[in-house]
Amino acid sequence: MNDMITPSIIDIETVHGICNASCIMCSIHSSSQRPQLMSQEMFVNIVNKLIPYRESIEYLNIVGLGEAILDPNVFVKIGVAKDAGFRQVSLPTNGGMLDKRRASKLLDTGIDIVIFSIDSLRKDRFEQIRQGLSFQRVIDNIQMFIRLRNEGKYATTICVRMIEQELNEDEWQEYTDYWSQYLTLTRGDMVLRFPRHNWADAECIIPKSVSCPYIFDRITINASGKIQFCCIDVDASFYKLGSAFDEDPVDIFNGDVFRDARALMNKGRINDLERCSRCDVPLKRLHRDKADMNIMETVNEAS
Repeated sequence: MNDMITPSIIDIETVHGICNASCIMCSIHSSSQRPQLMSQEMFVNIVNKLIPYRESIEYLNIVGLGEAILDPNVFVKIGVAKDAGFRQVSLPTNGGMLDKRRASKLLDTGIDIVIFSIDSLRKDRFEQIRQGLSFQRVIDNIQMFIRLRNEGKYATTICVRMIEQELNEDEWQEYTDYWSQYLTLTRGDMVLRFPRHNWADAECIIPKSVSCPYIFDRITINASGKIQFCCIDVDASFYKLGSAFDEDPVDIFNGDVFRDARALMNKGRINDLERCSRCDVPLKRLHRDKADMNIMETVNEAS
């Protein structure tokens, strides 16, 4: 296949439907898939299938519809991915469970990037958005993690990320100023934001003609090993794409469903795809990329 695409990003969901928070923008409660952890056997199997492509894979993300730190084998899985030689292994976390013991274990794995999801610097807003979490505990855990990273001279990059929405949209500059005091830009640390998006559940078609980068640059594998069409396809139910446990995930990514969808998007006909027509992620992604670029220019000028 001469035009075969090898994705630059791999998302492996190790936790599905298991979380210590109930965030107002999350689809965890709408998933019909039973809560589960990806087995160690399945994780190793999938990672081994991806090794031949590792030179083209920029990020291997250990993610999930839930909190990855709740997987008791998460540190072992990170070690497997690191030992396999992937360039950058990352993990997002809400920070609520990352006490000193877990933080030290996470840093000792050699993980390349940790992304903390924290959506406000104001206790009332934070706890309204990320219900079930303690604002002060999360703040303390993140600051502790940064100290451990710095004192231990670990190479881990730290990012803090805001899901921007109506409750916090006036905080961005304050948020950036605050976290820039603790992060080290020369080590690659970043302050990020992503506008809140829908879950392809709009009541009407959302006008757009842009391509969605997520079906061009990443493979998303859920906790049962199934290939998702994209991150919005939380139950891997949009199409029957196959299992990364049984098949080569890159072959699936280059199958007819993905190829036909890319062809339509390249013609500006994204809304011909019923599953994509009600989704606003491509538009929010454009906004996010511009926002990240602008804010990092501002921070760099001030540093």
